[in-house]
Amino acid sequence: MKQLLVILYSALVVTNAQLPGFSFGPSGFGGFSLSNPLFNASFAPANPVDRISDIASRFRDVANNVQRNLPKIPQFTNPLSAFSRFARPTSSSGSTNANSNNNQNFNSNQANEGTSGARNAINEVLNRIPGLSGVPRVPEIPKVPEIPSFGNPSDVFGPFVNSLRNMTNQGINDPGQMFNQVNKFLPDVSRIANSVANYAKSAANSGIWKNISNDIKHEMQNRIESMTQMLSNITSAMKNIAQSLPNLMQDQSLNTTLRNQPFFFPGHSGIVHLFEWKFSDIAEECENVLGPNGYGGVQVSPINEYLVSPSRAWWERYQPISFEIKSRSGNEKQFSDMVKRCMKAGVRIYVDVVVNHMAAPGASAPLYGTAGSTCDPQARDYPGVPFNRSHFHADCQINDYNNATNVRNCELAALPDLDQSNRFVQNKIIQYLNHLLDLGVAGFRMDACKHMRPEDLKSIYVRLKPVNAMFLFPPGARPFIFQEVIDLGTEGVSAKEYTNLGVVTEFNWCIAVGGVFRGTTNADALELLTKNGSAGVLLPSSQALVFVDNHDNQRGHGAGGDSILTYKTKRQYIQAVAFTLATDYGIARVMSSYNFSDPDQGPPQDTVQVIKSPGFAANNSCSNGWVCEHRWPEIRKMIQFKNFVAGSSLDHIQATQNTFAFCRGEKGFIVFNNSENTITQQYHTCLPQGQYCDIISGEVSQSTCTGTVVNVDANGDAEITLPKNSIVAIYVPSRLS
Repeated sequence: MKQLLVILYSALVVTNAQLPGFSFGPSGFGGFSLSNPLFNASFAPANPVDRISDIASRFRDVANNVQRNLPKIPQFTNPLSAFSRFARPTSSSGSTNANSNNNQNFNSNQANEGTSGARNAINEVLNRIPGLSGVPRVPEIPKVPEIPSFGNPSDVFGPFVNSLRNMTNQGINDPGQMFNQVNKFLPDVSRIANSVANYAKSAANSGIWKNISNDIKHEMQNRIESMTQMLSNITSAMKNIAQSLPNLMQDQSLNTTLRNQPFFFPGHSGIVHLFEWKFSDIAEECENVLGPNGYGGVQVSPINEYLVSPSRAWWERYQPISFEIKSRSGNEKQFSDMVKRCMKAGVRIYVDVVVNHMAAPGASAPLYGTAGSTCDPQARDYPGVPFNRSHFHADCQINDYNNATNVRNCELAALPDLDQSNRFVQNKIIQYLNHLLDLGVAGFRMDACKHMRPEDLKSIYVRLKPVNAMFLFPPGARPFIFQEVIDLGTEGVSAKEYTNLGVVTEFNWCIAVGGVFRGTTNADALELLTKNGSAGVLLPSSQALVFVDNHDNQRGHGAGGDSILTYKTKRQYIQAVAFTLATDYGIARVMSSYNFSDPDQGPPQDTVQVIKSPGFAANNSCSNGWVCEHRWPEIRKMIQFKNFVAGSSLDHIQATQNTFAFCRGEKGFIVFNNSENTITQQYHTCLPQGQYCDIISGEVSQSTCTGTVVNVDANGDAEITLPKNSIVAIYVPSRLS
């Protein structure tokens, strides 16, 4: 029995039935429908056991029909007997027995011998039949690989019974019609009929079909029992889930709590914007730096096809031409590999998405994209999507930021403004975002949301798939969405209009921390940037993404102006980032830049305009034109501080005009000096008595501190000296004694 099944199995592989990958289609008998790798299963048997008996009966009818209607042909006997040796297994005593125990030792070598013998027999038959010289011979059948855990044959052959039944049903729907076709194409039927009849008689009388039917019937019964038990277990588990989640059946897609979770792995937090990095470099950074140091995720620059500008400016990424994944960072295969490698390192991926507009008109047409597509923005023709004029708002320019309609329906900097209320436009956006979710991304940074109506974004968000559970996300969870909305409280569009859709970028944060650490605002104003102190000043903490700078405002675009701190004012910038990571407000994002002197300047590139990979010095800093703020020791260690104190309260605030200090429960303490003077002061640290190493000025190495040592007394107090524009941060893991 095993030999016959292996021959049939090999035939299925040759016909691309895809059994090893679990790709079974619907059976004509109502059986399984499986797929892989996400394991979609459908189980709807329609009395398959009885149907198998029908198949065997049909085989016997065919054989008897041949015997009754075709004369004998002796020349046909020998080659068919070669084949029948594999179709009629024998017991150790030599008698036909489909259930012989001797078959328990069957292995892949015998399978390969069987398939090869069957091939040779069939070809020999074809060679002996005149008039069939044009019929293709059976090619070499792929060998069955050695399977270390071959074990019980039912474990291997059971799953493909339905495919076997379907093929059989399709192949022998009408035996009479089949042989009519044979009569049409064989010039000398009478010459071969006798041999066919002899073989048919032997097959019909041997009992092999009965044995096959019994074996398959037994196999199907076992499979059905096993599947029934499995379905019972699944039903029970689903019942328990439903009972523990009473609101599961409600329309949770509109609930902001399902879109404000970044899905950081345990012990990880904070998003790094690796601006303009290549996918391959991001993957390595996840493995070598981000994952080991506890970073939670990476925001990648727009990945879909965009304008190729003459100077390769950074802003070309924000002028899309199609939704094909092909950019200066890499192609879809490289992107997918990066997502998987970063996930294995404990780092999530968030994609910067531009769907407010398309590429603006240039000096000439057509314009070309990074995937080779062309477009004519003046005619609103983007065949790579495709979009045409009917998919855009009417031509107008934004000229009144106090008028929400003007801001949302007109063009930002001459960029053709897509109409997100258009169903075709929505479908194309959703198709792109869902594809990214299939590839394992955790969410999206939605660019220019201020210029899109909240109700249109809602129509898009509610139709998005859940995040892909194969990438270790909670089943059914919605993607994390953080929306760029610049709102300083003086315009017609409010960030609060978007907070019920997901997280919103809090640009007031950039201005506030910049003012404090530039010294233009008193240090005690930092209390307004804590969860308890932010009410009425900032967005609710759970709805805010906070950052010191981003790719726009570090170049003078957007909000903030001169108050924005960047890597170019390193000492104050480190203070601002450290505070952003130490406080309990919002979801923090860290900028990772490249050096620039021209605001339009693109990333470091070689002579053929390929983005350069970052170089790394012995102290882990970057070269080749990259800044890599996320690698700076002070920021890297503050991520570790943030992860350790996560969930603890922010209390014991101690503030003056030039200093600001607070505890994070009994786990950590940090103090800032925003002045140009050295300050020595007594602070309550909330930590147990002992010596602690300041993680800003140094670190613990072989039980010694390479930086400032802070002595905490039995009351949790310590006298700390703060140089100008400095920080001292200590926490339980930095304790020396």
